[in-house]
Amino acid sequence: FDAGIASLTPDIATLATTWKRQQRVNELCDRLCALVPAHVWCDALLDAGERLFERGQHELARRACFARVAGANLLDDSDERWKRAKEDRARGVGPTDRRRMHVLALFGRARCDGAMDAADDPHVRHPQTLERAKRALANLREATQEAYRGDESLYWLVHNGTVHIHAACERLMRNGHSRHAIESLMFAVACLESHILLAVPRYLDWRVTLASEVCACYDDVGDCDAHARAFIAKCVEHVDDLKRLEALDPVPQTLEIQTLYERADRRFRALNARYDETSTTDASAVTAEMEATANAPGDKARFLSALLAMEPDARTVRHAAPANPAVKAAMEATTEWLAPLVRSMTVGLEHARAVRAAADALRERRAAQ
Repeated sequence: FDAGIASLTPDIATLATTWKRQQRVNELCDRLCALVPAHVWCDALLDAGERLFERGQHELARRACFARVAGANLLDDSDERWKRAKEDRARGVGPTDRRRMHVLALFGRARCDGAMDAADDPHVRHPQTLERAKRALANLREATQEAYRGDESLYWLVHNGTVHIHAACERLMRNGHSRHAIESLMFAVACLESHILLAVPRYLDWRVTLASEVCACYDDVGDCDAHARAFIAKCVEHVDDLKRLEALDPVPQTLEIQTLYERADRRFRALNARYDETSTTDASAVTAEMEATANAPGDKARFLSALLAMEPDARTVRHAAPANPAVKAAMEATTEWLAPLVRSMTVGLEHARAVRAAADALRERRAAQ
């Protein structure tokens, strides 16, 4: 079984050269399901599916592995297989274990669908591809919800779901379909905010990253500044709630936790500035906001980069993007801030060049003597 999977390497490009090996692996999966208990072959097929996925065998991984596990009725407690396994005191067949396998199978199936669509239509040009991508996102949300409904120990699956959702949304955003990604990204943010083991400082960076992507989608859609401001305000409110909750702990915060909070505050402040017309109308206002935001090395650059990220050059945008005064003001403020730094660098380079020339001349004179 392992040798059959290992033989399917990504460098084998055509179906004509791999179909016999694929057929062999599929037969081995059939045999495995017939010979061992269901909870054993479910775990084995999940592992095999991941290995096939890594080797670019997306269709085989979906059909032979993930789809089988997803259809194994893992969440039905009345299934005779789970009753017998429980009576035999078999390990790995509890409700949490079965939910874990079911969610992983749903994730794997949706990822395979997305990978096959990306290979067939990488730029999402066809309406059918867009519909399949939307269905894959819906399936990822459903799988993440299943993990959320389970035991708290499955928090890592909820986190994985947000990662998979972001990857799928990123492809849509990159190809001009940002409006179809907003709902799923907001769902991912809500998962991190509401799960008791994910709504902690450790995952703040990832939460702010997802929130930034939601704002980028709003920018791509256009004329959504009010929605973006409301969304950011809600995100900041959740972080403030977490701060107040942690303030009740008699144990002082560690430096690492304080740093995470400060970094999240800076990034949210920069996001807020992108939609605050009073602070981004001209370069002087942007400069003043930048100075107020700067508490640590690099804060000024991060603040300006967040404002300049409003320019959607990195993605394909369907509508004609209007002239954005905030971006223009940010560009002017960036120029004013960088000008003295560039001059200092120029003076330093000229001085170094003069010192090098003097040293070369001294060596030549000594050599001549």
